[in-house]
Amino acid sequence: MVLAVLSNIYKHTRKSYQRVASQLQIPEYFSGKNQRIVDKIVNIETETINTFTIFRIGESAHLKNIPILLRGKTEYIHTLQTTGENKNDDLVLVHGYGVGLMNFYKMLGTLSKQYKIWSIDLIGMGASSRPDFNLKTTEDTIDYFVESIEEWRKSVGLESFYMSGHSFGGYMVTWYALKYPHRVKKMMLLSPAGISRIDKSFLDQRTLAQYTWWRRQLMKYLIRRWNNGGLTPRDFMSALWFWRDRLLKNYLKRTHLKDREMELAVDYMKNILTLPASTQRSLHLILGFPGGCGVKPLEDHLRKLESPLDIYYGEYDWMNSSGALRASKRGDFRGKVHIIPHAGHVMSFDNPEYVANLMNRNKHN
Repeated sequence: MVLAVLSNIYKHTRKSYQRVASQLQIPEYFSGKNQRIVDKIVNIETETINTFTIFRIGESAHLKNIPILLRGKTEYIHTLQTTGENKNDDLVLVHGYGVGLMNFYKMLGTLSKQYKIWSIDLIGMGASSRPDFNLKTTEDTIDYFVESIEEWRKSVGLESFYMSGHSFGGYMVTWYALKYPHRVKKMMLLSPAGISRIDKSFLDQRTLAQYTWWRRQLMKYLIRRWNNGGLTPRDFMSALWFWRDRLLKNYLKRTHLKDREMELAVDYMKNILTLPASTQRSLHLILGFPGGCGVKPLEDHLRKLESPLDIYYGEYDWMNSSGALRASKRGDFRGKVHIIPHAGHVMSFDNPEYVANLMNRNKHN
C-alpha cells in the first residue's frame, strides 16, 4: 500500500518535471539513475537562478541542452542563456574543473548590463553529456574540449563573441582562441590554470622534507595518483562518502553562502560529483601538481593570440600566476594582469561584483 502510494507520487512528480523539462528544452540524454541526478541538478539551477539572481528561467533566462556532433557521436552541452541590455555583444562563460555553469551565477546581473550571456557546462562535466573518456595525450585532450566548444558555437549560431573562463575553463578557452582567432573578440580569464610551466622543485625531496611525515606521505600519494590519472573529485568523494556532505560544506564555506543558498550549493556539487567521471579523468594530461601548472603551458603560446587578453588572479590565489606575469612583462599579449582584492581562486564568489564590474569596464580596452 505504502509502496504503491510512493510509486504514484514519484510518477506524478516525474511527469511534472518532464513537462517543465520540455518547456526548458532539456532532453533526457542519460538513463535511469543518472537522469534522475541530472533532473535534480536542473531543479537546483532553476531555484538558485530564480531566487538569487535578477533572472527567471523561462522568461529572462533559459536552460537548454544544445546538441553537438563530436567525433561521430551526438552529445549535449548544457547551457544557460540570459538576455542583456546590449543584445549585440555575446559573452561565453566557461567554468573550472569538475563544477558547472552555476560557478558564475553571482556575476550574471552585473555582466548582463554589457552582455548577453551564454554559460556552458564543458563536455563531460556539470549537466552536459558524459561520454567515456579514453584519450591518452595532452594534444588530443585539448582538441577534444576545443572542438566541443566549436561544435556548440555552430549549434547556437554565434559568429564572434567575448570569452571568459575560470581555472581549467580559462585554459581551454585560450586554446579555443588560438585555434579560432576570428571568433573571439576578447578574452577575460579568471584565475586561469595551465599558464605557468610546471615547477618541478616541488617534487624535490628537500622541499618535501620541510613537511611533517604524515603530510609528506599524503603529498607523495596525491602526486602518484595524479600522475597515473587515477584521482578525480568523484573518486575522492566516493571513497569518503560517509563524510561527503560535511566535506562539501567545509569546502563551500569559502563561498560565504548561507541558509538555503548554501543548501542548494551543497546539493549541486553532490549531484555533479555523483555522475560518471568522464572528462574529469583528463586532468593529469592537462595540469601538473601542484599549483595548476600546464603540461603544455600557455605562457609559451600567448604571443600567438590575435585577440586582446585580460587575466585576473585573486589576492589570495593559490593558482600559480608566475607564467602570466612573465608573459605580461615580455609583452606577449595585448592586455593586463589584474589582482582582485579580497579574493582567492574562486573570485566569482569571493568578490563577484568587483570582478564583473571590472570585466564590464575593460570590455573595449
